[in-house]
Parts: sequence; C-alpha cells; structure tokens
Amino acid sequence: MQTLTLTSGAVLTLAAAVALMPSNANAQDMPDLECTAQVSPAQVEAGTEAVRVTVTFSEDIGDVTGVDQASAHGISIASPMDVPRTEMAVGDETPTPIQMGDDATSWTFWLNTSEAEEGTHSLVFVAGENRCEAELEVVPTG
Repeated sequence: MQTLTLTSGAVLTLAAAVALMPSNANAQDMPDLECTAQVSPAQVEAGTEAVRVTVTFSEDIGDVTGVDQASAHGISIASPMDVPRTEMAVGDETPTPIQMGDDATSWTFWLNTSEAEEGTHSLVFVAGENRCEAELEVVPTG
C-alpha cells in the first residue's frame, strides 16, 4: 500500500511539472521588448479605414510585418484596397500598407482605426521574432 501511495505521489508530481513546462517554455520563447518606437502623428482619429503614420524604431528589428493583435485595441493594418493611390502611381499595382522608409528604422504604416477604442494604447509592432512597442492615441472623429 505504501508503494502505491509513493507511486501515485510521484506520478502527480511529474504531471504537475509537465503541466508547468509549456507555459515556462512559451515565456522563454517570447522576446523581451527592448525596442521602443515613436509614432508620428501621435494621435489618429477613430473610425478611419486607412490613416497614415510614420513609425521610427529605436533599432533595426528587421522587416516589419504587422501589429500584434493582442495589443491592438481594435487597431489593425489597413487593407491594401483602402490605401489611397497617388496620382503618379504607375500601372495597376496594389498599394502596400507597410513600407520601409529611408532607412531600416523608419517605416510607414496605413492603419485601420474603424474598430479602435478611444484612448492611448501601446501597440506592438512585429518583425519575425522581434517586437517593438509604441504609444498611439486614438481620438474621437471630429
């Protein structure tokens, strides 16, 4: 009977350790937010399908692909179809809602704020495994 009790205790201990491992592994997989960013303009209106902002990162984090939706508060990357075309645009090329600027730390984004919550939000920009955080204020349309 004692052997059975020790075995059951060992199994429960092992099961608890295994249950904790994935959350610890996931926490280790997430890179720390060492990069910061400045958004210009710092305020955008809510309810807009495509508003242009320039984001300047404190360091080169690679090719930026979007905004982490868990931090977005209803802000997303605009649809390419909503990005305004310039008069000088050549051909039928679809506009790109994310474009690198003059250097690897400056990017232009077209953001969709049609579902955005008003207030100041921390957005996390994503570039592969890298993340970079910026503050953006969403104000009422007006």
